Amino acid sequence: MKIVFRICLLCVGWLSSPWVQAADVPVVFNHGETAGPGDVFGLQGAFFGVNAEVWYMPVSGDEKKLAPVSKLVVVSGSDRNITAQLPVTGFNKGQLLAVWIKQGSALSKPVFLNKARAVTIEFDELMPGQRFRIFGRNLQAEGYTPSVRLMATKGNASLAATVVKTDAYVMEVIAPAGVRKDISYKIVVNNGAGKVWGESVAEEWIAGRAAAPDPLGLEVPWGADFVFANNMYN
Repeated sequence: MKIVFRICLLCVGWLSSPWVQAADVPVVFNHGETAGPGDVFGLQGAFFGVNAEVWYMPVSGDEKKLAPVSKLVVVSGSDRNITAQLPVTGFNKGQLLAVWIKQGSALSKPVFLNKARAVTIEFDELMPGQRFRIFGRNLQAEGYTPSVRLMATKGNASLAATVVKTDAYVMEVIAPAGVRKDISYKIVVNNGAGKVWGESVAEEWIAGRAAAPDPLGLEVPWGADFVFANNMYN
């Protein structure tokens, strides 16, 4: 009898858990990252249900919060995959777009189209003034100015880096002079679209190094470790 009672308590606890309560809320796991006027894009996830709707909002960057404003045309859909088409007017090419899946009154968290995303960083450590590259998606958006900053993992320091050149997939950057030894930094990229809403933090962290000569001209952080380059042997 006690065993049955405990099982019933476990069932009640499980049914009232937030995981079960949230089971009917659409969740987007993956989606297209780049789309312009009239383009078709896809979203994959769970709990889309039958006859799910796709809503969107063009983001200017001045908004204090985001909310869906227009329903998109659904080309095809299922409980785990949905394809929608953007209108040909109403926003600019390269503009940041927030997208939601709506099922009844349930709304997914927003995902973004045309948002910069760093996939990997060229080096795992940096010296002040070090030139390095960021590889990713949507690193450049037409009509916008990209930016990169380094956020210290200790304290609140935020250092603006210099973007030398960029295209949609590769960004060449010069590390700020304020980079310090023994401090790790998060890399924050932004193609300029959507202002603060368009910021994306890279998964990789970068370790700071003290400034030092590069005796062999290798232009890599560890090039400063070749301190024997000027040794003289008789």
